[in-house]
Amino acid sequence: MTTQDRRYIIPAKDALVRDPDMSMTPIPPEGREVVWSMEWQRALHFGDISIETEAQKAKREQREEQDRKAAEQAERDRQRQEREAQKAAQADTKAG
Repeated sequence: MTTQDRRYIIPAKDALVRDPDMSMTPIPPEGREVVWSMEWQRALHFGDISIETEAQKAKREQREEQDRKAAEQAERDRQRQEREAQKAAQADTKAG
């Protein structure tokens, strides 16, 4: 079994870089993991992309973790508000 070389690439500033393995969809400005190929090697050579450094990777992973935690907290808050609204509606029904 072979393993594919995967790397996280970041497009050069203001560059539109398309992924040939994903129906030519643009790589987002924050970058994306791709299967490394000669196409990406060529893009790197011409300065169209850069490869994420370990420091950038650590920052990205930290940011993703913070975003995940914030989304989980927002969902908990939404559920709590929904429960409180249901309780208030039930209280109004009983009082009315």
